Amino acid sequence: MHVVTIQERQDKYVKKHNAAIRSYSEMSLLGRKIANVLLYNAYPNLTAQSIHTISISQLLNLLSLKTHDYQKLKHSIKQLMSTIIEWDVGKKEKITINIEDDKLFNSKENWKACTLLSSVQINGTIIKYEYSEVLRELFYQPSFYSKISLCIQSKFRSAYAISLYENCLSYLNCGTTGWLDIVAFRKIMGVHSSQYQIFRDLNRRVLQPAIKEVNKVSNIEVTCETKKIARVVSYIKLCISHKKVDVEKEIYHQNSSDLFEKLINYGASKNQAKSWVITYGEIYIKEKLDLIKNSTITIKNPIAFLNKAIKENWSGLKIKPQVYENKQVYEKQYLSQEENITWFKSLTDNEKIKLLDRATFIFPMLTVHMEYQKIKILDEKFINSNIFTMFMQILNRNNI
Repeated sequence: MHVVTIQERQDKYVKKHNAAIRSYSEMSLLGRKIANVLLYNAYPNLTAQSIHTISISQLLNLLSLKTHDYQKLKHSIKQLMSTIIEWDVGKKEKITINIEDDKLFNSKENWKACTLLSSVQINGTIIKYEYSEVLRELFYQPSFYSKISLCIQSKFRSAYAISLYENCLSYLNCGTTGWLDIVAFRKIMGVHSSQYQIFRDLNRRVLQPAIKEVNKVSNIEVTCETKKIARVVSYIKLCISHKKVDVEKEIYHQNSSDLFEKLINYGASKNQAKSWVITYGEIYIKEKLDLIKNSTITIKNPIAFLNKAIKENWSGLKIKPQVYENKQVYEKQYLSQEENITWFKSLTDNEKIKLLDRATFIFPMLTVHMEYQKIKILDEKFINSNIFTMFMQILNRNNI
């Protein structure tokens, strides 16, 4: 197929539930891109209607592609009907990564799954597609999601690279995936068990090329560490950060001046305002400004509130502005290790277990790390482990 990149335009973003990111692991590069574009196109009317339409020319434009190979497009769209989205509704959409099949179900689990598209139809140049009711509700107001840039996704040329990019975005606020079992890593990357069974091959053919491409074309930086057991690489840890930019050399859109002015009026410095816009994009920043605008109570320290909302990707359902009524309360969110240990020791066992449920809801892989290190939250050694530091970061009691 002959593919030509179209001239880059103003960026567009799609909110993608983290459960969908994990479930797309075995999709092709084009299939993953099409899924994101279809969700972007449907989102404004996602809850109001089940069937959505998009022309092939609109689809290609949002994909930043020119092609006449409609059979390949059709095959990729059909693939979406066999893609299964699954999540744990018993814990508010907690995402389950199946590392061992025999641990998938338990007596307390409330598990749900459905196909990505219920139906699809192509009439001439018009594509009609349908989401199930339960999936529309899940996708419209996701508790945990990543903002996927359609502009950035168009630059990827490898299915492994775009898979790595989307999975890393879901861990961006934590700064790391923590230690991932090789089996778990292979699953989220879509590497079949029969492929690259030796880590040397997996590293050379999958991991390093994917990291190189993500660092080259995206807005994040990814590095990786490995851990060996009996001289065999058994665990991988990915470290993720926003890509550093030269604020003074960056070119901004002319229509950004009003946005910068609003940020500065709220108390942001010029460099901070520019850095936010470059790192997160105008649409994302405007979303967070709307949280302040639409707040039902007075926010006395808007810049502190805004900083937290931007970094933690707050949505309207998660706002707790009363915490930000003054600067002193905001600064108290970031505590030393000693203060965190003292606070943690003061909790009851029941409170600790509830906090663990909350942390694993936010960061499902925490359970895997604890099992690997054979640490339980009620163990005395828990507070002296690196898991405790990660635990505090997930609860936003440490400055990551």
